[in-house]
Amino acid sequence: MRLSLLKRTLETRLGMQEQKLVVKVGANHAYKGINPLNNRDIGNFLAERAEGQGHTSLHLIVLAAKGTQLRFTGAGKPYQPAAIELDSSAFKLLASAGRHRRQLVSL
Repeated sequence: MRLSLLKRTLETRLGMQEQKLVVKVGANHAYKGINPLNNRDIGNFLAERAEGQGHTSLHLIVLAAKGTQLRFTGAGKPYQPAAIELDSSAFKLLASAGRHRRQLVSL
């Protein structure tokens, strides 16, 4: 429901304009195609919208390697600090790319 509202709101504001757009969303929401939450989120919506207009989209994900990050704990509840999950699907993907200090992966 929240995702549907976000998509409708974004589409209404953008209209049919062809414009460059920068959007910051949480990592799970930036995926093209199906994300780790097993849905097609706002990142996929934007990718398909761009493709429908004859354009491409670039999706970047920034991951912390240690420390804590704020986690969503439910509607109306404050975010809570949580340890970085090094066993997440994103880290597994990056681990397969190499063991360098910094890595750029294009998907």
